[in-house]
Amino acid sequence: GGDGFDSLMRAYCSERSFRHVDWRDFLDLADSLTGRPVSGHLDPWINTAGRCDNGVACVRTVEPGLYAINLVREGELSLPSKLVLTDKKGNVQAIPWNGLDRSMWFMARTEVGLKSAALDPGRTVPDVNRFNNHWPRRFSFTLGPRLPSPERYQAFALPIPFYDAVNGFRLGPFLHGGYMIDGGPMVGRHQWTFFPYYGFRSREISYSLAYQTPVTSLPMPPRLCFSAGRASDIRTVSLGLTRSWGRALLAPTENYGLGLEYSRVADTARFYDHRDIEPGSNVILSLTRSSTVSGYRAGISGKASAAGGFALNSGSTDNNFSRFSLEQRGYLRIWRRQLVCLRGFFGSIAGAAPAQEQFFLSGAYRTDGLNSIIVSGRGWFSAQENYHVEGSADVPGYLGRHLRGRLAASANLSIPLYKYPIAFFADGALLTDDFGQMVVKDAYCDAGVSLSLGPAKVLFPLWINRPLEGEKRFDFRWKVGLGGSFSLGI
Repeated sequence: GGDGFDSLMRAYCSERSFRHVDWRDFLDLADSLTGRPVSGHLDPWINTAGRCDNGVACVRTVEPGLYAINLVREGELSLPSKLVLTDKKGNVQAIPWNGLDRSMWFMARTEVGLKSAALDPGRTVPDVNRFNNHWPRRFSFTLGPRLPSPERYQAFALPIPFYDAVNGFRLGPFLHGGYMIDGGPMVGRHQWTFFPYYGFRSREISYSLAYQTPVTSLPMPPRLCFSAGRASDIRTVSLGLTRSWGRALLAPTENYGLGLEYSRVADTARFYDHRDIEPGSNVILSLTRSSTVSGYRAGISGKASAAGGFALNSGSTDNNFSRFSLEQRGYLRIWRRQLVCLRGFFGSIAGAAPAQEQFFLSGAYRTDGLNSIIVSGRGWFSAQENYHVEGSADVPGYLGRHLRGRLAASANLSIPLYKYPIAFFADGALLTDDFGQMVVKDAYCDAGVSLSLGPAKVLFPLWINRPLEGEKRFDFRWKVGLGGSFSLGI
């Protein structure tokens, strides 16, 4: 408590003033004044970077009415806490625990049966994992998301109807589970998502599955990621490992990722555009690094990615490829939340990369990250027709061209209009298969305005410099996106 700590500090100063002392003298004085071995708590708290993680390991029935409760200290730091037992009639019994031992057994007797055991229910100890503080473990399942809780494993289901040109009307439940430890609800421990759906036109069941969890108890631990999916004639399985460093876990300043992916495309005639994706089986090993240096007025972020792939069933002797890409973003704050943003991108591929692994002009063909998703199909709901996925050259004014290549370079500029949610944007890119053909006069450019409405974003690419026959340079075009990642347009 505060009074005891103040008494300790006054006694230490009066007895050790003008003397040569060390840390052991302070611990010995703390033990003698309190009459308890508090040095076991103070030493690791001051001299180590560990964390406190106490929990209820198990509860066993020794005989009818007699229970054995096992408390464990899984973290490096120790703090005294209180074990609260509740029987089936609501009677409460409190047992103190000093927290010094790695494992401690307590015996409790109740004639009506033990209902629950909770360690530190008043939350007086800074425990990093409160899920294991309860027996039995707490679980919840709801229809729709809810606020995250650090003391229970939460899962929810959300029915999602949708429509696309391939599957027609489709319906399925979006299932999500995890608990908020080591970073919050988006990067929690044992976090998973499962989204099966049925397409009434294709009469097929498709699904996507993703799972991630930390592999150690260290701060900002490495995370193991797994994903699998089936969509029409595409099968994917990937395994990855990520690690983040920085001042805050939810806004890390440096990230590393290592991924291994297997994909199989059985057919492209039924559901996919042959200009975007090629049949075959591929294995890809990728390594990414991203970093961020930010301030209130200005900041910069960058991402470098290198990958190597191998085609398993290619009839050619040249069945492998390597890919490298570099992306840099910079921003300058001109008015509160208004940021002038400039993005630069360069990518190069050597070897026989399949179409879906090349760089696309109007945006990426798949989402970013280790759990990458191919946003594909035909007609309105193809990634190169009406969906816009940020990435690659990212010149959205050429949506629908299906242009791709092994070499890409682009610059993207966004300038906000004062304090309003309106911004002017301009993009320019070079896209080819031969480095010698990258000349400025062949650049693809667009310009327009965007309107941000919360998570939604409406884009109006009003001008393009290379229209096709029958198109106009200046014309009314619009697209709608959510969160800057996907856009739906005409």
